[in-house]
Amino acid sequence: MIMAAWLMIACQNNESKTEESAQNSDVFAIDAHSYAKPNSTVVNHLDLNLYVDFEHEQLSGTAIWTINEDHGDTIIFDTYDLDIVQVRIDNEPANFIIGPKNETLGQPLIIPIAKEASKIHIEYKTTPGARALQWLAPEQTGGKKLPFLFTQSQAILARTWLPCQDSPGIR
Repeated sequence: MIMAAWLMIACQNNESKTEESAQNSDVFAIDAHSYAKPNSTVVNHLDLNLYVDFEHEQLSGTAIWTINEDHGDTIIFDTYDLDIVQVRIDNEPANFIIGPKNETLGQPLIIPIAKEASKIHIEYKTTPGARALQWLAPEQTGGKKLPFLFTQSQAILARTWLPCQDSPGIR
């Protein structure tokens, strides 16, 4: 159930585009709250495989993003205090840069990509205090037997638990 909610948030269609983009489906509004540059390279699908560690209040796993076919030579994801373990492009190890941290926006994850690239695999872990993750101990739940996790990814908090292009028109 948690996974379904995450996928609904992360994989919505790109319906929040500007009026101009209604005529040209490749034009996105510039979002001052995102490092992503979707007019160069944008994601269009997410396969997410996560392990939920209730004891340590941590998510770990792999986000596999499918990118648009006509893309630039770089893709940028929004992150905030994520531990990026490894990046692969079409299953081959890839170079990446994590830019400087801004207390509001987090850090850009910058990945150079070749023209033939189609999937970006990002292996990562959340860190303590991820702002979008709410962890409840069993005694805080209705049944008082099992822990519970939910996410509150608005407005720009998805980047605290998932490397993404964290803009409403994309996620």
